[in-house]
Amino acid sequence: MNGLFSSPKKLAVTIVCVVIAALVIASAGLLLIKGSLISAAEAEFVALSDAGLTRGQVSALRSDLDFDDGRWEYNVDFYSDGVEYDYAIQAKDGGIISRDIDGQTAPGQPQDTTQPVAEQPAATTQPAASDTPTSGDTSPTAPATTPGAPVQTPQPAGNNAQQITLDDAKAAALKDAGISAADVTFTKAKQDYDDGVAVYEVEFYSADTEYDYEKNTADGTIRSRSAEALPQSRRPASGTTTGTNASASSGGHIGAEKAKAAALKDAGLNAADVTFTKAKLDYDDGVAVYEVEFY
Repeated sequence: MNGLFSSPKKLAVTIVCVVIAALVIASAGLLLIKGSLISAAEAEFVALSDAGLTRGQVSALRSDLDFDDGRWEYNVDFYSDGVEYDYAIQAKDGGIISRDIDGQTAPGQPQDTTQPVAEQPAATTQPAASDTPTSGDTSPTAPATTPGAPVQTPQPAGNNAQQITLDDAKAAALKDAGISAADVTFTKAKQDYDDGVAVYEVEFYSADTEYDYEKNTADGTIRSRSAEALPQSRRPASGTTTGTNASASSGGHIGAEKAKAAALKDAGLNAADVTFTKAKLDYDDGVAVYEVEFY
């Protein structure tokens, strides 16, 4: 033993050999552990199945293996119809640890969550003598119901729980602001989610005011609104056309398409290789800018 460490050089060589051996053993152990885990493709399949989607229905699909809270897990992210999905999948058995669908976090549950539907007694109506309208009386009367039967809640006429369109949201925002489309320029009009509620975000500005609306897509109700006076530096120059029919370059703006092309050129990518998630005109410290994001 004394001969093995008789010189600093021999000691250094011995230490290096020990470190290398430890790394080899650790690597072998890590390979054995990973060999017992499910693959990234299997984790993606679990997440997509839980979301009720296929690979062809999503974009920006990504899966990363990570070690968190003493266990290996896959973080699986993807988009579909403007909704962002974020899953944590156990790498050992494919169980769902958590799911985050556009901000709504829920703990993992077994994939088969179908609950049996309890049979309900059929609602029956019995005509009563008072149900028959008298001569000249055409007012409707409520049908009698059997005790214990489900109560039918009347729905407002014309309400089919159908979402309003983006054009409807824009028109309603203009009406609320008391201004016509010809007098404004829209900078944002898109569907998004706020606290799990589907909304339309509508932003536009006139000659001297900037408007910001958020409307519920289900019934068109206004969730939030704001109107701010534009600083003089942000107001369109005299003679500049303001409105939905203004050219893309009005007011000196290059247009969203040119901004996207410039961003792609700077990134060294082609439009066919990316998915755009944002391309809009905005203002930063009084300067008109285009915000462009893509994957």
